[in-house]
Amino acid sequence: MANQNNGDSYMVLNLTIEALRKEKETTKRVNEKHLDRIVEEKQRIQCIGMIGIKKGTLFAALERMDAQAPTVEPNPEKNSEDDPEENLGNDLGVDPMIDIEDDPEEDPNEEW
Repeated sequence: MANQNNGDSYMVLNLTIEALRKEKETTKRVNEKHLDRIVEEKQRIQCIGMIGIKKGTLFAALERMDAQAPTVEPNPEKNSEDDPEENLGNDLGVDPMIDIEDDPEEDPNEEW
């Protein structure tokens, strides 16, 4: 009977050791996956940081360019208030003499 109890105890001990080995392997795989996710998240955060740095550098460069751009002073000899039609639309590069209304005789269904 003592051998029977020792055999049962030995079998239980072997099953416990096997279960612990499996749990160890499972834990190891879970930890590796978790570590992979942490590394991916770290890389993503670093990329976002680099984009932010590049964006900040771009804005700083644009501000420097803007500061270095020559300013256009108005011509004191020419007063646009004297002839308002002369300066009409010139800020947009539009000729004030062009009539932009549709031609009433033009057929909208006509093919080009």
